[in-house]
Amino acid sequence: AHSMSEAVDIQELELRDRNTNGAAAGVNLVTVGRFALRLECPVWFSDRTPIADPYRLELRHKKLPLPTNQGVTLLPAKCMEEECELHMCNSVGQSVKSTSFRAPAGWGIMSLRTDERHYQFCLQSETIAANDVLGANCQVMTLRARLVVTNLADVAIEIRQGDQTGSLAPMTLDVGQSREWHWRPKSDRVDSVEGTSLCFRQKPNGVAAIAAWSEAVICSDVFVGSVSLASQGTDDVWSVDVASASGSWAMSFRRGSDFVVVNKATVANMAMAVQAKGCKLFSVAPGAEVPYGWPRQSTGPKSLHMSLVLPNGNVAKSFEIVDVQKTYYYT
Repeated sequence: AHSMSEAVDIQELELRDRNTNGAAAGVNLVTVGRFALRLECPVWFSDRTPIADPYRLELRHKKLPLPTNQGVTLLPAKCMEEECELHMCNSVGQSVKSTSFRAPAGWGIMSLRTDERHYQFCLQSETIAANDVLGANCQVMTLRARLVVTNLADVAIEIRQGDQTGSLAPMTLDVGQSREWHWRPKSDRVDSVEGTSLCFRQKPNGVAAIAAWSEAVICSDVFVGSVSLASQGTDDVWSVDVASASGSWAMSFRRGSDFVVVNKATVANMAMAVQAKGCKLFSVAPGAEVPYGWPRQSTGPKSLHMSLVLPNGNVAKSFEIVDVQKTYYYT
């Protein structure tokens, strides 16, 4: 540390946990008034990944534990230049696996593998509001799972990796439940889409017929938004919403669709016969509304074939709608 006799505003110090005799965290002693000092740590680490027993995560520097209190770990002064290690520890505190990283300026990703499974994490940097830490200038590095899946439907569902080669068993999501999804990369590319291409179906309940698996839905920055999926040969329509934030993803599953056919031809008493490519034809009676979707995810225009049907069953006119997200006028 610098000499305390020097008249400076900030003194750089090292802080160690005397109970563990571990690695040093970087802290600053700041003068905030004539008779006031503030001790602050510029960079913190917070773990938001509920790893299942018997494992837990521990952050170390040069293989020594860093000062930790109530889930917050204080980082070394040069954590953006020198590597820290993320250790997967067993119930007695022994490290079974570890990976090294430098604290990112924005966000970064990392992978950790045990004998049982792979873990995919995202490390996000965020500035803490000065008012929340007595005017200090601090950042927090938050460790999260890269992908969290949520069931917003009224029934339990199962999800599995789209490419089942070497994949884990299907995961069950109960109504309203959110869980972390970790995957096993097929190569050194942690960001390959194989691990985040997911299929889903309604969980078998022993009463109804077993639902077919959906086509794979890719969770990535390219496919952020909502996709409406219709099972071939059924009237069951689901929506999958994909969101991205600083390297982490969220995928939610719900029944229904953002795309709805509305038949307002009540005076003319005309029905509508509608078919999305790859799906079965369905009818919309006058005054009715029917949600619809497509069999698979796509980034291109969403097309639809539509016919107007007279009360006697004859087709009055047919339309080929190239992109349902545009407005068309027909006579």
